[in-house]
Amino acid sequence: QDQQHTRELSDAKRNQALLRDRLATADVRLSVLLADDPASGSKVPTAAGSVSVVHAARRAQLDPAHAQRIIAITDDGDNGLIALRACQAYLRAIAD
Repeated sequence: QDQQHTRELSDAKRNQALLRDRLATADVRLSVLLADDPASGSKVPTAAGSVSVVHAARRAQLDPAHAQRIIAITDDGDNGLIALRACQAYLRAIAD
């Protein structure tokens, strides 16, 4: 279990470092879909329960510094989830 946890953590860190490097070299850019304003006569559906904004035609690229901060936040989250799974596996092992 320790080996699996170490492997998952190592893989996550490697993937995070690769993404940070690609963001730093502008090889890849983070962007967000821009939702249209329904008051402007947009054709974007606004029905309750709508879960996506795939109809939005415009995207905004994030500033690289902001993208780096977002990646840092997701890195922390990924590391926390990996640690949580390791703790859960440990507790299951000692409970058996």
